[in-house]
Amino acid sequence: MKKVLVPVLVMMVTCFCAGSALALPGLSMEVGVNVPMPSGDFGDVFKTGIGGSANAFVGLPMMPLKFGGHVGYNRFPYKNIDDENFSIIEVVPSARYQMGLPLVGYAFVQAGVGLFRLSSSISGVDSENKLGFNVGAGAALTLLPSLNIFAMPSYTWIDNEDTSTTYITLTVGLSF
Repeated sequence: MKKVLVPVLVMMVTCFCAGSALALPGLSMEVGVNVPMPSGDFGDVFKTGIGGSANAFVGLPMMPLKFGGHVGYNRFPYKNIDDENFSIIEVVPSARYQMGLPLVGYAFVQAGVGLFRLSSSISGVDSENKLGFNVGAGAALTLLPSLNIFAMPSYTWIDNEDTSTTYITLTVGLSF
């Protein structure tokens, strides 16, 4: 558990400080906690995992289309092997269409194609870099003028030789 919480906390503090220091017009940043749920053949081998993610988007103020990126880390425990896990690091350039309601929050759809690093804690299993995509939609509720709480379910598909790796992630976090 410490292996997941420490990187998530470091990422959250870094993003919060960067967001405050780089308060540029049109820049938005998010940090969140992920609950990735394996699906398809991937779900036959792995249990629901845990992870963290960060998003950064920039666009012209008052324009609904924004461009940026998503980075994330998800860890899945094996169903039938104790104390072993499988992890995925995501680096995904993304686009977001965001519709806002002043003083209330905003809704958005997001899609991206990027690189996914797959690795296992089982010795002798090589790590791999694969191409994949994710797509999701979410909503944010304004807490303070520059602080929102958001939730976003997303679907991720990663290309593999024999079968694809797919999972659905529920992310909850803060945007600023």
